[in-house]
Amino acid sequence: GRMSEKLLGMIYFQFGIVLSCCASIFAERFLKDRYEVPFYIQKTNLMFGELLCAFLSFVANVEDDSDSAGACSWDQIHTWHSQLPVILLWLLHGWVAGLLVKRCSALVKNVSHILSTLITYSFPLLFLPGSVHSAPVTLSALLVLTAVMLFAAAPPYSQAKPIPSTRRAQLTEE
Repeated sequence: GRMSEKLLGMIYFQFGIVLSCCASIFAERFLKDRYEVPFYIQKTNLMFGELLCAFLSFVANVEDDSDSAGACSWDQIHTWHSQLPVILLWLLHGWVAGLLVKRCSALVKNVSHILSTLITYSFPLLFLPGSVHSAPVTLSALLVLTAVMLFAAAPPYSQAKPIPSTRRAQLTEE
């Protein structure tokens, strides 16, 4: 039988999380292992790969004679001017995210994305009447945000200060 839409959505959701984690780790390694290479060269190299994948995906899904709603078409290219603001913002977003990873870490970039997601989620609740509020979703978002921020603020294990032996003895006696 056919898989339900919710189940398929959950599989995509989990696969997206795994891909996002792997991409963050490999991008940080790529950017920091070659720290002496200017960022614009690194980012351009990564974007060539994105462009190639986007082009191959587009060519593989170009609309044929069938009337499928989800297929790509060459008409999308003719209306590029209406898509230009989104493209420019997405491009700027990618460059800033890459700079955050190179100068700070993938974790800092992810914290900034979580904060922006929280703001995006909260904005309609605060300013648009009739917005539906879901307490479990809000609590989950806050829990994830708190966990990531605690993880980001914790010092690496190798930098953690050991407890002096006299203090350790006092703690075990109590």
